Amino acid sequence: MFDPILARRILLTVATIGITSNAAALYTIFRCKYLHNMFGALCGALATVNLLQLTVIIVWCSIGGEIFDEHLFTGMIGRLVGGAVLLLLYSTTYLHFVVSLNRFLFVAFPLQYISSPSGPRRTAFTIIIAVMIACMQSSPVFLRKYSTIEFEKKQ
Repeated sequence: MFDPILARRILLTVATIGITSNAAALYTIFRCKYLHNMFGALCGALATVNLLQLTVIIVWCSIGGEIFDEHLFTGMIGRLVGGAVLLLLYSTTYLHFVVSLNRFLFVAFPLQYISSPSGPRRTAFTIIIAVMIACMQSSPVFLRKYSTIEFEKKQ
């Protein structure tokens, strides 16, 4: 049998651990000089998006069921929060891809990777492109008034 209170507690525990580990990753990236490069910036952007996503999970999914009205979840605000979480999910996916591509290029072509210019402009451009692709993919949820993502409930 499904117990929603137990599910909320599990979500709260897992999301708290995730927030702690992503905050530790951000702290490490900012403190270590050798991570002040494109790889560190990509990992920092990924940790930031994960932090935002986990914050929404804590506030909306685990605690929100007890403090918010049920109509808030099914109305326009619920749809906007769902679309924002979908945007963050797609951003996480594309940032993972960019980090993987960055590491592949470093391993496959180490001399060309080291000698290639990778300043803050190129890093920011790469992160912006990944997030813009995620925005384009998640925009249909925001474009139509009645476009929603629903899961079938078992009776």
